[in-house]
Amino acid sequence: MKENQVRKLRKKLGLTQREFAEKTNIPLPTLKSLEAGRFALSETNAQKIANGTGISLSPKAKAKFDLAKLEMFDDLLAAVKWFRKTTHRSDCICANCERFSLVINRCIGGAK
Repeated sequence: MKENQVRKLRKKLGLTQREFAEKTNIPLPTLKSLEAGRFALSETNAQKIANGTGISLSPKAKAKFDLAKLEMFDDLLAAVKWFRKTTHRSDCICANCERFSLVINRCIGGAK
């Protein structure tokens, strides 16, 4: 489900943003950002929408989220392998170590 489809679904159900947010248990500011395209739809929010509206995620949508998880895992694994090969200290702030920290934080915190 793309971000613009969130708005279409909400309008098709005849709900205000506040009603839709309450029904799906998605914070109103997050819903507004999803509808405006400022946030990518996460698997968690897609599942909340599915649960709150009684629809189910298509196999294609589920596969998209599974692929994103695999890509994040691959990035994390590559970063860990690189970091193990280096002699950098844990507090190093070179560009490569900075990239490593960003990849780790993205993988731990989830993709946005």
